Amino acid sequence: MATEQGASWLHRLVGSVAALLVCGLLHPALAAQEEQRTFRFAPPDGTSYIETVSTLQVLDFGGGRTGATKSELQIERRIARSATGYSFTEAVTVGTSVSAHQEIDQAILAAVRGKLVTYSVDSSGHLLDVTGTEPLIEAIRKALPADAAALAAKAFTKEALLAAARAEWEVRVEDLIGRSAAPGSAWVVEDSYLLVNGDLVAYYTAMKVAGAETIAGHDCVRIEYRSGCDPDQFREFLGESYASATAGKHALPGDVMVSGSGSRLVDPMTLLCYGEELDRRFDSVIVTIPDRGEMPISLRQTKSYRYDYR
Repeated sequence: MATEQGASWLHRLVGSVAALLVCGLLHPALAAQEEQRTFRFAPPDGTSYIETVSTLQVLDFGGGRTGATKSELQIERRIARSATGYSFTEAVTVGTSVSAHQEIDQAILAAVRGKLVTYSVDSSGHLLDVTGTEPLIEAIRKALPADAAALAAKAFTKEALLAAARAEWEVRVEDLIGRSAAPGSAWVVEDSYLLVNGDLVAYYTAMKVAGAETIAGHDCVRIEYRSGCDPDQFREFLGESYASATAGKHALPGDVMVSGSGSRLVDPMTLLCYGEELDRRFDSVIVTIPDRGEMPISLRQTKSYRYDYR
């Protein structure tokens, strides 16, 4: 969670609620050592930090009609190690939001504040379980007006949120473990995202180690990434690594089109994260608008993540 999982589904949850309302209602000491390093899961016991997520989310309904939500969440995270693995806990401590539904947004943020979610992880970094989602979902539903709660019914179920949490943990933690952390290393993994209509859209994320950086005394690598439904979207980004990184991968079926880019600073020796920026877009997302029926929209998210370790 300050691990690569860092950008957890919790801020996505709050952002998706806001989107529904607008819809109508995650040591480069020597060159030789750097070449040999691989990503490993080893966050120190007792690590705690505040993750600040700043988000600008814009829904485009076509015809010049848009709805925007600007928010900032502070999420407190703690990591504890046991004989069998790790426990990661998280809870929203501070939240602000600016949108056309200001009062409802603030009610939602007040409802989720302090609600504890716990990730249980084995010693090798594999996610075993996520608990605490049900009280969180119930608090959000109670804070929503009846029509918004009806729209949220499909998106905010325990099953949907667990699927989203597992997908994000895999791409941010499990898919990194054992890979080379040397500059130029590249790979492509399957990814997914829980949309505002409750659908889990599948796409690919292409990742590349761009170089080494030292952040607050920690030896990190910068991972740059691109997102899309067709491996051909990564040809220029991956360069010489394109053929090997995309081998066996084909364009994914589905109507929703995904595009995006970003970068993340990670300590490869622990998978603790030290910063991230992303810009992502989903097109042809079908939503149901009260009194209007189904219609396609586009969703664009710009996010910035800051990590303050204690």
